[in-house]
Amino acid sequence: MIYDVRQTTSYTYASRVGYAHHVLRLTPIDRTRQRVQATALEITPAPAGRREGRDFFGNRLTWIELAEPHDRMTIRVAARIVVDGLGEPSPQETPAWEAVRDDVFDTSDIGATAPVHFLFASRQVPLDPEIRAYAGASFPPGRPILAGAIDLMRRINDEFVYDAEATTVSTPGVSRRIFSIWRTTASVRSRDAASGSWTLTSR
Repeated sequence: MIYDVRQTTSYTYASRVGYAHHVLRLTPIDRTRQRVQATALEITPAPAGRREGRDFFGNRLTWIELAEPHDRMTIRVAARIVVDGLGEPSPQETPAWEAVRDDVFDTSDIGATAPVHFLFASRQVPLDPEIRAYAGASFPPGRPILAGAIDLMRRINDEFVYDAEATTVSTPGVSRRIFSIWRTTASVRSRDAASGSWTLTSR
């Protein structure tokens, strides 16, 4: 399957900016069953300086320097990507989530693709007991891990509503306050639907 991908990201500032540095992580990369045939990155205003590189995980980075006054920045990405098909595993035939957990904690691999990088809290993603309890409902003892993951995704899709104004660039990935807002909003929507009154929301 060949995909032509296009994305436009625009930032509008409250006041004009005279000089700026940015690091962009927008360019797709080759990976298992995925090959990037062509890609282009267009930035307005045109950068005074630009260089390319990769981070620890292999993602492509673009450092740019904007040296002219501007109150808006627009970034356009275009790419052609080839994705090889692969049969999906049966969710019920995947290992129990406890077995996967134990394998992860037993590994000594700290390479870029190792799961160890996603086990602990970070500055932007705290470990919250309320959020853990919510996710845990999809993973009772012995449940195959893919079946649990699919159930968790379904619940998130059904029970959460996206709110574009709930976060800023400094909000942690998932905070308890934002978690509560999203679930409360979804509950209100569900009650409105049950009573025959719908509220249109972004999703």
